[in-house]
Amino acid sequence: MAGTEPYYNHLYSEVTASIKYSGIERTISLDDKVNISLGLVDVRPSLVYGDPGPHEFTLLDTQSIRFFENVMGTVSLEGASLDLEFFNSFGIESRLDINSISSINTRKPNRVNLQPGFPKSINIEKVSNATPQTPTIQNLRFDNSNSNLKQFFENTPDKIELDLFVKVRPNGTIDLTDFAY
Repeated sequence: MAGTEPYYNHLYSEVTASIKYSGIERTISLDDKVNISLGLVDVRPSLVYGDPGPHEFTLLDTQSIRFFENVMGTVSLEGASLDLEFFNSFGIESRLDINSISSINTRKPNRVNLQPGFPKSINIEKVSNATPQTPTIQNLRFDNSNSNLKQFFENTPDKIELDLFVKVRPNGTIDLTDFAY
């Protein structure tokens, strides 16, 4: 759409091409094409400012934990709590969708999905350009009153699995003030 181009993060270049003379007559028309691949290598900007464009990615990660490694039998937890903190150190808003958080015991084997205790989507605000060294933090607290955390830990997991989806700038870039250092 004309007139909606971003004002930042543009790259401009001009290319001059020639054909090596081989002694054979060649006809070139407007239907001929030249493919050019351009990339930036080892670029380390000190500041990116403007519209970073839409980005989405899935994080499916399994972390081994050794906390219950030597526990035999069963565990009963009455007062357990778990705090998860999500940090955003960029000047770009993000949305985090939590698809699942699972406790996996490969010795039994058994899996317990953490229920419900958390919103499906969490908006993580962008940092202020005035204090970019201070990230924004979204904290989620799980306990027995808002989740099945008791069963989650009583599974005595040796692995925790996260299935997350992240959307960068879920509401778009309205005034081209997004940034990253």
